[in-house]
Amino acid sequence: GLVFPGYDKYIIPSFDPPPEWPRLVAHDPGLSDPNAFVCAAIDKENGVVHIYRDKQYEGMGVDKLVDRWNKEIVYDISPYSWYTQPLMDGKMFGRRDRTSMQTLDGMWAQYGVFFKAAHIPIKDRIWRATTYLQASKIRIHDCCENLLRELKTYKWRPQKLGVIWKEEPVDKDNHSVDCFEWILMELPENPAGLVLSAFSGDGTMIGGHKYTDQELYAMHVFSDDEERPEWTMEGDYQCGEHYQYS
Repeated sequence: GLVFPGYDKYIIPSFDPPPEWPRLVAHDPGLSDPNAFVCAAIDKENGVVHIYRDKQYEGMGVDKLVDRWNKEIVYDISPYSWYTQPLMDGKMFGRRDRTSMQTLDGMWAQYGVFFKAAHIPIKDRIWRATTYLQASKIRIHDCCENLLRELKTYKWRPQKLGVIWKEEPVDKDNHSVDCFEWILMELPENPAGLVLSAFSGDGTMIGGHKYTDQELYAMHVFSDDEERPEWTMEGDYQCGEHYQYS
């Protein structure tokens, strides 16, 4: 009854991802539950998502979590390598503190950390994660003990005789799993879209695509690069006609 059977095939020894790999971080806030943080890095050359860091903290307010954020979660992430803003559970994102009436995202913003809401239907999240796992596009580093522990017990609700079965997992001990799913929802629906496109000198994309003359001309027109070659047209321009450059 596991939601993600076979996840253990993608567990690898931990290593520090290269600093140029784009990063994603998701946070599941907790009151009585732990505060969970999961970090991912994208190997765009091979189109693989690496889950490389997983932290959980009990009984901490935002002021103390910020210190952990800076020292233990994002300390090695370059400001230029963020794939997107860090993500936070959308159900908690705008929740107000009863004393100060500040929203949770606003409390973090006071410390210079700006989250965006990650509130996607659970079935969509499971479908996306399953797609990436089945495509072998995920690697989970063995240091992510919280996530691995939760994946081991993350199961569908049991079926009962005479009761219509709801196709959803048991909502328990899934804090890091939620972060894992939110991260994947930020990525392309098709895992093949993670591969970084590379182009040869004649405009041919390594992997198949070749720019048409129209695309090359448009790139030139909308560019401020004065070093590009001068363009000329063959006769009068008409939509669908070819161009050449020299």
